[in-house]
Amino acid sequence: DATMLCLDNWVSFVSNVEAGIAHAVGSVMRKCSQNPRKAIATYFLVCFILATGFLQIEEETEGTELWVDVNSIPRQQLDVVASNFGIENRPFSLVVSLQDDSSGENIFVDQAFSELFDLHDAILSLQTSNGNGFEDLCVSAGPGVCLIDSPTAFWAGNSTLYEIDTAGPNPDDLIASTFVSPTYPNGFDVETDITFSNFELQNTVNGTRAFAIGFVARYFLVGEFGGS
Repeated sequence: DATMLCLDNWVSFVSNVEAGIAHAVGSVMRKCSQNPRKAIATYFLVCFILATGFLQIEEETEGTELWVDVNSIPRQQLDVVASNFGIENRPFSLVVSLQDDSSGENIFVDQAFSELFDLHDAILSLQTSNGNGFEDLCVSAGPGVCLIDSPTAFWAGNSTLYEIDTAGPNPDDLIASTFVSPTYPNGFDVETDITFSNFELQNTVNGTRAFAIGFVARYFLVGEFGGS
């Protein structure tokens, strides 16, 4: 009947295709066995040609590009804002505070600032996967200067200067007296209301000293960059 005829035709077609593939593969194998050097050279040439495609691969680590639909309304709005106003800078905040079980009453001590400078130096030495350093990604505050809003500015963000300045017998008292100043050495105001927690000045037997239970250091990065 028609069904069996259709099935026979299909089986015949499949058999012919398999026979054609087997014949072609067999012919290639025979030629490879007869010319092994040419076969090996051709194999490596094809692999090399195909491998050149990897040169066109570009790494993408920007979350917006990876996860936000390019046709979505939020993405379209973001593109409009970026094209008219540029990409907003990205601040990174480092918060330092007294521990809940701390017996101390003041964050302006050598232990806290020694740890702060260790973290500060570690941040400045970070590199992205494509070799960019912090100075390549930070918001510029002048030639060769990164925009950093941090208490380390009293020592120009330099751990060596800090160590020299606090090498005396009472570094805690020196640090507490340093933060009495309303301005940094570079002339910028010390924004005590947003930088320090519970900041106050107290009169002690050694003079006026600054007291606080915590502070924040802010590092400003450009809004968009490659690498991770």
